[in-house]
Amino acid sequence: MSTENEGTAAPTPPAGPPVPPVAAPADAAPAVTAPVEPVTQQLPATPAPGGEPTRQLPQTPAAQPAAAPDAPVVEAPAARPAAPAPAPAPAYAESPVPPLTPAYAQTPAPRAAGDRS
Repeated sequence: MSTENEGTAAPTPPAGPPVPPVAAPADAAPAVTAPVEPVTQQLPATPAPGGEPTRQLPQTPAAQPAAAPDAPVVEAPAARPAAPAPAPAPAYAESPVPPLTPAYAQTPAPRAAGDRS
């Protein structure tokens, strides 16, 4: 049995001298080495029940159009008469487009086994 395709062997390094590690460019940002401190933010304490009242926004009355007492009453316009129904579409037999030819009618006839014409 062959064991070369089983995937258990480590890949062999290429022949030649070892490649040195790549140095960081001179203009690269320095690595952060300072320890990170957890953020502790003190939230304001919530007032006790019955404490500071909640502020309410001022209520504005809903805008309603003011109708003048002597304004004439405007009636809705009369409905338009219904449009006549469109003419029915012509039947398939009246169509000017000829019926399609079946695909098998356009294929050439099969040749005989020995025919090379």
